[in-house]
Amino acid sequence: MQFTGDLPTAAESWTYVMVRWATFTSLVLLIGACVFLIVLQRVLDRPECRALGDLVRTRVRATGLAASLAVLALAPARVLLQQRVLSDALGDGTRITLGDLLGGDWGVGVALQLVAGGVGAVAFARTLGGMRQLGMGVALTAAAFVPAFSGHAAGATSPALPMLADAVHVLAAGAWAGGLLILATVVLPSAYKAHADEAAAGLQAILRAFTPVALGGASLLAITGTYAGVSHVGSISGLTSTRYGSALLWKLGLVAAMLVVGALNWKRIGPSAHTRDGMPKMWRSALLEGAIALAILFVTAVLVARGTPVDLVE
Repeated sequence: MQFTGDLPTAAESWTYVMVRWATFTSLVLLIGACVFLIVLQRVLDRPECRALGDLVRTRVRATGLAASLAVLALAPARVLLQQRVLSDALGDGTRITLGDLLGGDWGVGVALQLVAGGVGAVAFARTLGGMRQLGMGVALTAAAFVPAFSGHAAGATSPALPMLADAVHVLAAGAWAGGLLILATVVLPSAYKAHADEAAAGLQAILRAFTPVALGGASLLAITGTYAGVSHVGSISGLTSTRYGSALLWKLGLVAAMLVVGALNWKRIGPSAHTRDGMPKMWRSALLEGAIALAILFVTAVLVARGTPVDLVE
């Protein structure tokens, strides 16, 4: 049984949009926590991070665990809502079964979501020694491919490259936006609360190590986002003449705003972020970046249901 066409109006209901938004946010946080702990592991073990490293590591693990459990919990909700959307789309009273829904690419996406949440939860909750980083690597890889198997990329005529680009896009979003959310809600509050000379030195080391991660993630996000935008919109006029294009313009505007705030952080606030006067400014600016990131994820949740013909059941 197949349904080929635009996602129906039911897919843009507030309930489904909010579930997609929560799913994207959880995936980004999960990836961000994994990247943060994998890339910054040696930095957190440095002598200057002694006063801050253990606290940050513990809180990032707690954030990653919460995100993993959310990814797991949201999977059944996505399945039930997608089943209802596709049943409504057929319009002839036929009800899509779980077998119909889970038998194709969409089912692979759900399986990857369960793997990401389950493996991530184990990796963040238990002491696995050297296996912890392996578990986080599996979790972030599975999380990166979840949207690729359940969105526009899977419906492309030749889906391999679009799906790979989509996965890299999600991975980059997790490294940049997920890392910023962790920085704003975990690292900076911890440093601000324990503001001592050693904590300040640790914060400076963490910020210095996170900067190339954020810049790399933002660069990959721009490249893969441009590729996806050109693929889905098709022309410049499509940005204003289609509903997908209009939503994409909102997303691009928010990304530009986040880049501006990030540049100000890097150039003006960052060098003094470890000082008593600079730390509150950095914290407020990071919270603003995090809020913009959440808005971008919300617009992304809307974009999924707009404008691109896809095979929803294979």
